[in-house]
Amino acid sequence: MTLQQRILVADSQAGAVLFLAMVFTGMLAVLAGTGVQFGLLESRMAGNQQLRLQAAQQVEAIATELARDAANFPLDLAPGLALCAAQDVGDGCYPDGGALLEPPSALVAPGVQLSYRVTRRQPRLLHKLALHEEQGQVSGSGHFALAVFEISVELIGGDRQGSAHIVQGIAVRVAAEG
Repeated sequence: MTLQQRILVADSQAGAVLFLAMVFTGMLAVLAGTGVQFGLLESRMAGNQQLRLQAAQQVEAIATELARDAANFPLDLAPGLALCAAQDVGDGCYPDGGALLEPPSALVAPGVQLSYRVTRRQPRLLHKLALHEEQGQVSGSGHFALAVFEISVELIGGDRQGSAHIVQGIAVRVAAEG
């Protein structure tokens, strides 16, 4: 190959390497951008899951606190009526102004809606229900009456907050009528 032919070949390839380098750089930029987008999406999903878990833990704590207070389960409450949080008194709530005291774990961030209630369920009493009792609580009879209640706690998060709802059943043992 002569010098003239070598110069012609070099002139015809002068820019091909630069073009290929630019194509590969562009492909790498697209791949990097896609990776960053997936990383951000996964980060948001993990944050949302954490907020949901925090909300679920809070409603569970509120339901547990409500269940521990025997005053929240009045036996004179008619089936279908509820004791509601002071801010929720209204639809289906006890008409005589009976309201639940706010549990300590019921403090929520601004913009978050919290609602909780204890509802008396039908039938008025479950009679002669045979239940196994712990050894320290055994009574003379294996049958007794129960009043059934339902605790409902709902937390609706605002912007960048989690939401959760829990319903928990409670059976209250009714003293034997003499």
